[in-house]
Amino acid sequence: FHAYINRNQSLSVRLALYSSKRPPSVGDYICLTLSAEDQSVIAAEPCESESMDDVGYIEGKLDIKEQGFGFVEDAYVPKNLVRQDMNGCEVSGIKVHTLDKIKGKYGWQALTIDVLPLP
Repeated sequence: FHAYINRNQSLSVRLALYSSKRPPSVGDYICLTLSAEDQSVIAAEPCESESMDDVGYIEGKLDIKEQGFGFVEDAYVPKNLVRQDMNGCEVSGIKVHTLDKIKGKYGWQALTIDVLPLP
């Protein structure tokens, strides 16, 4: 799997190096131990969330476009996270700063998304 470090770097992690009995899910936080020689991953374990550059949280109304993707405020939500019955729902999730290859600039993209329960 790949571990997101920041918008310019992610590291490949062999699943055999992950100390948990189950593989990490998208959005899980992982503590990495790197080799001093070449900065390769030598160990990985689950950890609590912490503040990271280029990672944030989203909460707001999901606006789904005709093409199947959506937006929550300024965060792009890819098709694979969207169901049509979620349109207009209040959602929350994790977002990361990524390069928009079409526009050639960085922007927010949802990594996870969950519908919030009605009050």
